[in-house]
Amino acid sequence: MGTKELVVENVPEQTEEQEAEPAEENTEPEDEKQETTEAAETENQANETDTVAEPEKRESETETVKEEKKIAEEDSKISRSLIGTGKKSQKELYKFFMKNNKKAKKRKVKRLAKYYIEEAAAEGINSDVAFVQMCHETGFLRFGNLVSEDMNNFCGLGSIDINHRGVVFESERMGVRAHIQHLQAYATTADIELHNELVDPRYEWVHKTKLVTDIFGLTKTWATDPKYGEKLDAMLTRLENNDK
Repeated sequence: MGTKELVVENVPEQTEEQEAEPAEENTEPEDEKQETTEAAETENQANETDTVAEPEKRESETETVKEEKKIAEEDSKISRSLIGTGKKSQKELYKFFMKNNKKAKKRKVKRLAKYYIEEAAAEGINSDVAFVQMCHETGFLRFGNLVSEDMNNFCGLGSIDINHRGVVFESERMGVRAHIQHLQAYATTADIELHNELVDPRYEWVHKTKLVTDIFGLTKTWATDPKYGEKLDAMLTRLENNDK
């Protein structure tokens, strides 16, 4: 019986150097991985901070706007006191007047606004109050009652009845000056002297007998109308809101 030879292939032996190296893992170095994680955490914290801070910022801005609005309102508020300094300029007084009487003589209104500011400043009187009182007394220079335009009497001074229509003044400025002096007579005591020459014929009588500090005190003193002060107050409020 024949024999079959077992053939064995001559397989070369693997050396240590030839051993298969394990496949490289797709990983980042430990230090780079840590840096990436820290960066992500920092970004998340920043986002969280922004999310929290944004409402606080908006609230802060809202409070600032409210405060600025409050200050602006206080700045625009006109004093009702007879003594003091008016806030409104010649241009603002003129604009207010023309809004209430578009047919008025523009140059005359500008002159009167200028005179009221100047004459009031000389005697320490609130020009806003004086100008508004002129508007009320003359119906924004429409007149029509006992006092007529040619009298240059802008506050009804001495106007009682048909036999006593009121005082006549030689010029617009003198009429404004008399008005301011009459207000000063009401608002100060007898020891306070005028700075300009006296042109108000009723000044001394009022200065010694009356003392009024604001527009409301003019009710039943300057005028018999029980709502006289309220009417002046309403008109001053209109002057305050003239640009709104």
